[in-house]
Amino acid sequence: MLRELGADNVYAFATVDEALARLADGRADVGVLDVALGTTTSFPVAEVLRERATPFIFTTGYGESDMIPERFHDAPIVRKPYTLETLAAALARCLAPRRGS
Repeated sequence: MLRELGADNVYAFATVDEALARLADGRADVGVLDVALGTTTSFPVAEVLRERATPFIFTTGYGESDMIPERFHDAPIVRKPYTLETLAAALARCLAPRRGS
């Protein structure tokens, strides 16, 4: 879906450690983070993205949005199953402040 929306480089990571290792070696323009990752969450990745002022969105199954800590309540949330349109709208929302600066 991200490629359909025009993304050139898309990387997928199955674990928080993999994502953090990639961020340690480079940067991201935007993050699409699944809230629940097995027995853990993507919040450590969100912390790094927030520290770097990198926009991100969360994706989640129904009910998991209650798990999102207060400090991330401004991040757009896309509920699964999502469509190209809902993903595009959330990305536009998180990128809008960046485009305006």
